[in-house]
Amino acid sequence: MPALGGAAELLWIAVGLAGVPSSVWWIRAAQRWGAPAALIAAHLVQAAGIVLPVFFDSLWVALLAAVCFGGTLMGITAVAVSFGGRISAQPARMIGLLTAAFGLGQMIGPVIAGWLAERQGGFNGALLLASGAVVLGAVLLAAGRATSPRA
Repeated sequence: MPALGGAAELLWIAVGLAGVPSSVWWIRAAQRWGAPAALIAAHLVQAAGIVLPVFFDSLWVALLAAVCFGGTLMGITAVAVSFGGRISAQPARMIGLLTAAFGLGQMIGPVIAGWLAERQGGFNGALLLASGAVVLGAVLLAAGRATSPRA
């Protein structure tokens, strides 16, 4: 993004600083609202953070996007693993499966994003796809919440 003028380091610092309290904040949200509702909310905040740079080309928007992303990344992981372990008949197996799925996503996502960025000459397509995947996660959580007595 030309408007960022080499501010990538600043943005990653914002992601990291926003990530520091995110697990505690989202775990508290899960205790107050229930884990599915907290996960849905966190997914929607994260999706917004991912897609913001596609539509707005400014440092301030990029900082907001970084805070949205960083402020949900670890929180989603913490709440999902805790909730998955709690609702599963085999908690250790579920936590292992969730951890493997997160790791797989961390490996596959950047490969797809890089491929799209190379083909399209920028990251807009990859950001739209990533945001869509996170929204799909929120939709699936909402569907599971509506149909599961354990959620």
